Amino acid sequence: MSPVDPRTIRDKLARMAKELDFLAEYRAITIEAYVADGRARRAAERALEVIIEAAVDINQHVVVERGLPPPGDYRSSFAEAARAGLMDPSLAAALAPSVGLRHRLVHEYAAVDDRKVFDAIHEALRLYAQYVAQVREFLGQAGA
Repeated sequence: MSPVDPRTIRDKLARMAKELDFLAEYRAITIEAYVADGRARRAAERALEVIIEAAVDINQHVVVERGLPPPGDYRSSFAEAARAGLMDPSLAAALAPSVGLRHRLVHEYAAVDDRKVFDAIHEALRLYAQYVAQVREFLGQAGA
C-alpha cells in the first residue's frame, strides 16, 4: 500500500474551494437572472465540472493508494472512497449523482436543463463543502 500524496489532494482541494467560492456568488440570484445571463451559466457549469472532476480525482487517488482496486467509473468512485475511509458513506451516496450532471455538461451540452444546473449549484455549495471538510479531516488523521 502506497501512502496518500497529501500535496496532490491539497492542490485539488484548493481548486475546489476556489470554485465553491465562485459559486457562492450564485446564492443571491434568482433562477430568472441565472437563465438570462449566458456567461454566468457557462461559468457556473464550468465551476461545477471542475469541482466534480477534482473530487473524482481525489477519490481515485485515495482508493488506489490504499491498495484497493480502482473504481470502475466516476460514480462508483464515491462509494469506493467511502470504503477507503475518505468520507462518510452517506455523503458519498449524496454526491455520487453529481457525476451525472458532470457527464451532461461535458458530453450533452444541448441537453442541459438550466433549472437542474441552478439547483445543483446550491446543492454543490452544501455537499461539496462537506466533502472538502471531510477530506481535510482524512488528511489530518492520516498525518498528512
